[in-house]
Amino acid sequence: MVLIDGCANVLHLDMSDAKQTLNFILVFGDFKGGYLLLPQTGMKIYLEEGWVFAFCGSVLAHAAEYESGRRFCINAFTCRGTYAAARKFWEKHGVYEL
Repeated sequence: MVLIDGCANVLHLDMSDAKQTLNFILVFGDFKGGYLLLPQTGMKIYLEEGWVFAFCGSVLAHAAEYESGRRFCINAFTCRGTYAAARKFWEKHGVYEL
């Protein structure tokens, strides 16, 4: 999990995230406007304060933008190493589908 002050306005992929998992983002603060850009899908998603949105940040290139004010974003994600360790643990205990 990471707290971002402002936004990641450069188009990018989250290369350390497990491809099988989702990013969950929550935006808040005193700001005007606020979009998550997903150019591969042609989507520009408006996010209001307090909304949560899920997407696969390691597969979909993304960036964010807002007009003015102070914007924060909490991004919850699963790194590849954490996913691999969890998968190994659960397979050891009889859970095979992760």
